Amino acid sequence: IFMSAGSEENLTKYWKNVMPLIPENCECYPCHKLIYSNSCPKGTVAGVATKCMEHIKPELVLNAMEEYYQRWKVKRAKQKNEKRIAAFTIADSELTHRLARRVRTSFGKFHSDIPFYIYDCNDEKKIFGKVRNSACACKAFEIRPRLCEILLEDFDCVIYFDADTVVTGKLDELLEQDYDVAGSLNLESDDFPPGYLNAGVSAITSREFCTEWTDLMYKHNGGPSNQVYFNELAKSGRYRLKIVDAADVYYNETSRPYWKEIRLDENGNFVCNNRRIKVLHWAGGIGRMEEKLSSKDFSPDVRNALNVLTHTKDFTEIEGQEVSAWK
Repeated sequence: IFMSAGSEENLTKYWKNVMPLIPENCECYPCHKLIYSNSCPKGTVAGVATKCMEHIKPELVLNAMEEYYQRWKVKRAKQKNEKRIAAFTIADSELTHRLARRVRTSFGKFHSDIPFYIYDCNDEKKIFGKVRNSACACKAFEIRPRLCEILLEDFDCVIYFDADTVVTGKLDELLEQDYDVAGSLNLESDDFPPGYLNAGVSAITSREFCTEWTDLMYKHNGGPSNQVYFNELAKSGRYRLKIVDAADVYYNETSRPYWKEIRLDENGNFVCNNRRIKVLHWAGGIGRMEEKLSSKDFSPDVRNALNVLTHTKDFTEIEGQEVSAWK
């Protein structure tokens, strides 16, 4: 609040969430003239603003904003810690562990205060105390809902990434936690209708969702894809669903048709098709991981930026292992 006629003692002493701004070197502040003379000294700029207002300089306003922002940042960090968020991915080979480390490094660039776990499918018994086998899903697919469920014993929100992803922005939409399950969109095709969720970038706050998802993965005639059951449950109406691909944000592989157009804006954000990219996802399904270290569609600037995010040289020095430009 810009103080003029009244002082902090007069007006804001007991207010909450207030930052009073007081004019500097203004001999008539607090106001001692207007009430007697019905006149108010004007400043020197065009003689329009009152002297007390003109003596609240722009740098005072900026400093007040910065001070409040820093206090808010500390408070938000404490709130995040209280909410207890975790993130994870799954790996089961030398290559997928390599990819998983890239995800963890890029995630930490934006969310260093949130723990990130890499789970190896080969540690199933050590993690859960026993091994379970689904009807036909691969181990990385069948184990995911169980990992989400066990993490939700200690955390309020669990964020999941496929190993073949790189985080390229702050995941504000996922951190809000105004959902039971949050998903991102799949590229539309004959197999994937509009609105189909790609479970490769997702978040869950509901243990009940994970329990149901696990049960579906291990039913006697269960299918090979956890993504099918993820969609089935997320759209059942029993859970609060949030789709994080907003009008100005890409969170998954739906940015793929525009990868040749990706550029870095003046703030270093990844943008294309008038949207920010929060996560780049190679996608393509099981058995294609060997093709997913980089993409031929990326420009040299994008490749260098991805190297910085992942602390690797994968995006500029890997030859012959890049995914083709998808149509």
